[in-house]
Amino acid sequence: MSGYGLPVSRDTDGSLKPVDHTFEWGGQEVTLRLVPPTISQHEEYEALGEEATARDLVNILDRHLVEPDVGNDPTARELFCYLEGIIYYGVGGGDELADEVREELTRREGGQGN
Repeated sequence: MSGYGLPVSRDTDGSLKPVDHTFEWGGQEVTLRLVPPTISQHEEYEALGEEATARDLVNILDRHLVEPDVGNDPTARELFCYLEGIIYYGVGGGDELADEVREELTRREGGQGN
């Protein structure tokens, strides 16, 4: 172990590695294997806004969802559940440290800058 960076987040080529993520959706525990979205991908998804088509949303699944395999025609329930899991993981929902960082950034937003 080199001691640099997050453990097991990228392979030796720098590509993101799939991770398992468990979250609650609709009162059920759901586990996905996903490739985490990057900051630029999050920005791209935010830019879709309310104009996002169903195909845009399925394309997000195609980019990130490894398991379960839903093919290219998921049900609406699958689509919204798995999208929520991907986005939630991407903003740190599956990581206590990320929650702490978000809280600190929110706290600092109210303070004066350097």
